[in-house]
Amino acid sequence: MTGAQAGDRQLTVQSADLLKEIEAHSGELVRRCFQCDRCATGCPMVSYMQHTPNELFRLIQLGAREAVLSSNAFWFCVSCYTCSVRCPNDIDIAHVMDTLRELSLREGFAPALPQARDFHQIFLGCVRRGGRVSELELMARYNLKLKKPFARAALGWELLRKRRLELWPRRGRPKAGEGERSRRSLVMCFYPGCTLSSSARPYQRSLDWVWERLGIEIEELPGWTCCGATSAHALNRDLAYALPARNLAIAQELGSDLLVACSACYSRLKITQKALENPQTRERISRAIERPLDGRVQIKNILEVLSEHAPRIQKEKIKALEGLKVACYYGCLATRIPRVTGFDDREHPTMMERLVLAAGATAVEWPAKTSCCGASFSVISEEIALKMCSQILEMARRCRADVLVTSCPFCQYNLDWAQWTLSRKDGREPTIPVLFITQLVGLALGGSEKDLMLNSHLVGSEKITCRTQPTVNTR
Repeated sequence: MTGAQAGDRQLTVQSADLLKEIEAHSGELVRRCFQCDRCATGCPMVSYMQHTPNELFRLIQLGAREAVLSSNAFWFCVSCYTCSVRCPNDIDIAHVMDTLRELSLREGFAPALPQARDFHQIFLGCVRRGGRVSELELMARYNLKLKKPFARAALGWELLRKRRLELWPRRGRPKAGEGERSRRSLVMCFYPGCTLSSSARPYQRSLDWVWERLGIEIEELPGWTCCGATSAHALNRDLAYALPARNLAIAQELGSDLLVACSACYSRLKITQKALENPQTRERISRAIERPLDGRVQIKNILEVLSEHAPRIQKEKIKALEGLKVACYYGCLATRIPRVTGFDDREHPTMMERLVLAAGATAVEWPAKTSCCGASFSVISEEIALKMCSQILEMARRCRADVLVTSCPFCQYNLDWAQWTLSRKDGREPTIPVLFITQLVGLALGGSEKDLMLNSHLVGSEKITCRTQPTVNTR
């Protein structure tokens, strides 16, 4: 055997070992990748990556273990799932990126973004201690880890002043009688997620107001805990399934469907439910959480439930929003869930636009409605997140939108934060308020600024409230 033949044989063995290991852990057939490049062309982070996703997959097929596990590509992946839903060979590429991140840490490779690893570990530490994440605790611990205890102090103070940070967070432990109370009057359980009691408090307040106004009876899921978004899947596959599965098990025990407001929570719950269709995965996770799982829980996005009441909203609105131009921003997680039939089109959803029309406003057509805002990169790498948010905001301005409306707490915070931050850096005037869809609907139904916490955003909403006028009630 010549040296070249021996080298070829060694490469083949290495290729098979690495490929099998990654495919076994992720459950994805990486060998199917034929380098069509669709993942790279749609990736919002590709300019920061040493290897595009398809290049990384080719390295896996070639068995280049060190090149793969030392790459920075999976550390810059924001898990927007654009690549996963566009792959013609149905490879969940984002999940493979999670697998590579986990294997890289396990084998001792230095992370290309150590602050990303630190953030995710601190996030999960908060979950371990209290069952839910306190954003104030998370940021305090993260700043201490970076040895910058007063970083973002001005932002923290502004959020406290706006009542968007919780000093004494609720813990994820059920109170006595909560389960029994839900069993007696159960229609649907609401899974709020961690942010709705803190940075997304206006979402919770406006949502409660709209439910009461429409007479919808929904109870909070008793004893709910954090679903792990956005950190569990970044570091540990089984933990990423176990955390959402616990909440699904509670809803299952109550015989309840589950309403979810946060897009990240909705995505993780749906992804987990799909993964639990595999009997081996379901048995493993069921043992881990010590609860049975049968997959019968129906998970509904808030846009689905609101849309069911769109005719009532249109009929019963008492404030005119005519002339208000609204850019509906879904973000990347609400509709892009691999191998799951969603409530709307993945690339061009329209459900929120129909709600805007029912509320009496005008929905503008624009191309950035499912672009990624950067998610946790607003903490991990402000420069990157600011660039991503600025592109979205600029597109909304070019389309002459008066306001952005979203159903995702992460998207609302990032776009709100980006304008506030840029105004402090270069004096740029914030011009586009970013509201939750429940605030816009609530405004049309007669809610006041106080009812809907419209003054709690970093970018003021005066230009919206001053344009709303009472209209004739047609009921």
